[in-house]
Amino acid sequence: MADRRQDDDGHKSDMHPTGPARPEAAETDVTRTEASRHEPARPETVGASPGSGERPQDEGSHGSRPSGDDGGMTGLAASPEVMDAIRERRGWFVALGIALLVAGTAALLFPFVASVAAKVVIGWLMLIAGAVTLWHAFQTRDWSSTLWNALIGLLSLAAGVYLAFFPLAGLIGLTLFLGAVFAVQGVFEVMMALQNRDRRGWGWMIASGVLSVVLGVVLMFGLPGTAVWALGLLVGVHFITSGASLLALTWSA
Repeated sequence: MADRRQDDDGHKSDMHPTGPARPEAAETDVTRTEASRHEPARPETVGASPGSGERPQDEGSHGSRPSGDDGGMTGLAASPEVMDAIRERRGWFVALGIALLVAGTAALLFPFVASVAAKVVIGWLMLIAGAVTLWHAFQTRDWSSTLWNALIGLLSLAAGVYLAFFPLAGLIGLTLFLGAVFAVQGVFEVMMALQNRDRRGWGWMIASGVLSVVLGVVLMFGLPGTAVWALGLLVGVHFITSGASLLALTWSA
């Protein structure tokens, strides 16, 4: 009876195992689950078959540039909004460009008249600026610096009267001022060029500075003869370059 009872117990233990699971197998399952959870997803590939031996390529990458990459030239091109505005008002841009070209050509042909006209315009602008500054000084009398503000206004008024109502005298003074500005600017450019001798293009800078100094000296020591043509020549060149740039911008739109 005892042997029979032992056989029955052994048979039951084989049918219904109650022992705990092996710890090695549990750890293996957990490790695989964590690894699959953190494994990055593989990108979809196109153009590669399992047995072709070709290197798979990512979808959308064929060695070409992105559609938004224009080689770094975006900053040099005008924005579409600006070009659209130019196209809508093409006639006005063309008319302004032609008017500037005509005015510049006339200034080169008649430099004395252009010089006097430019001087008078500058004089009236200084008159208006001086009057506004003086009015502002009277309106802010409680300000601690109102006296200096009034003196600036009076100085602008005096310069405006000198330039607007004394054609020849004002023209000579303005030409002398331009000559001094060109000479000082040329000296600064030469100093900048000498400080950048180890860089490419420094020769152009020093050439520009020397030419500016020469032009300033010619304007100052050629008075009063240079006052007849200097300012008009500069105004004419400025108008011609401005008109040509407007026409070029219009035609490129």
